Amino acid sequence: MSNTEQLDILYKLKKEVEKSKNGRLVHIINQVIKKVFLEQYTATFVGHFSAGKSTLINLLLEESILPSSPVPTTSNTAIVSVADQPGIIANLSNQQYTLLNNYDDVKKMNRENFDVESVEIKFPSGKFRKG
Repeated sequence: MSNTEQLDILYKLKKEVEKSKNGRLVHIINQVIKKVFLEQYTATFVGHFSAGKSTLINLLLEESILPSSPVPTTSNTAIVSVADQPGIIANLSNQQYTLLNNYDDVKKMNRENFDVESVEIKFPSGKFRKG
């Protein structure tokens, strides 16, 4: 099935779900639409604190993208993607976003009780396709 066909189905689904006023489900469908449109592929890593998830991801990417140490550091969902320019975006509640300078800014936001839903870390790479 082509991306165009997938997007067509997703937009029809979204239109029907919007009738139910289920905002959470509409938000999830919007996220899937974005991934299909941008041809993003997702791999999920789940485990206990300090189990080595960030270290494994850094090894797979051959880059030190995520902070890793014996102390748990990645307390938010981290989305890592290949982009033209590096950057860190904190996805906040109510579909608000803020550009950050480094991962220490993420930790500071967590200490100050910001509602950080996820963190997007973008990095340039000659080894992987964008997205």
